[in-house]
Amino acid sequence: MLLRKNLIEMLLEVTYGTETIAFTHKIAKRLKYAYISIHQTEGVILKSRKMPVEKAKEIVLKKAPWIIKKISEIQPEPKIAFIHGELIPFQGEKYEINIIEKANQKNVVIDFSDFRFNIFVNPELTDRKEQIENALGKFYKKQAEKKLVSRVEHWSEIMNLQPTGIKFRKLKKRWGSCTYDNKLIFNYNAIQLSELFSDYIIIHELAHIKQKNHSKDFWNLVEEYLPGSKTIHKSVLNHMP
Repeated sequence: MLLRKNLIEMLLEVTYGTETIAFTHKIAKRLKYAYISIHQTEGVILKSRKMPVEKAKEIVLKKAPWIIKKISEIQPEPKIAFIHGELIPFQGEKYEINIIEKANQKNVVIDFSDFRFNIFVNPELTDRKEQIENALGKFYKKQAEKKLVSRVEHWSEIMNLQPTGIKFRKLKKRWGSCTYDNKLIFNYNAIQLSELFSDYIIIHELAHIKQKNHSKDFWNLVEEYLPGSKTIHKSVLNHMP
């Protein structure tokens, strides 16, 4: 269970027939009613006021046929084309791209403000998609260095496990790694994920400081600091870059 400002997030799961439905229960005091939504990247989400875990599971079970049907209808997410009005991920949400053409613009500049990505480009740019993609990568890396380092420090203190260094890179088919001299390397695209998922990645790699393999002791250590980690692990793998 993670507390994020006034929001509590819990990863739970229920079984309906032969199907297992993993869902995130987001608890907020301001909510009057419970409701369920299905997201392309975050999966099944139940939002409600605080309630017993069994009650949350009961709500999801009642909607299980609808949830399973909606999940089956989700199409693979298309590759980002970087066009005006398109949505791109950042910290567990998706925000609209606002392309702004400027004749004197030399390099692609990305400014995230007012809950959207303002992307300044030269209208005569021939390799626009490639340059926007490169600029977005730099944006993600800068934001990861700015925001995720504090989360590493937070969990490092709680777990009493100190890395010898922290770096952010673009990694293929992995979210992070821990070297034998305890340097942590994270995929900067983790900044695209919700805090719950990015925290899992951080806790996972910090645990490797103490346990250098994926033994039972390793998974017990991760579970100690993040209950429900096995369910979270599956969800994070589904977001693999």
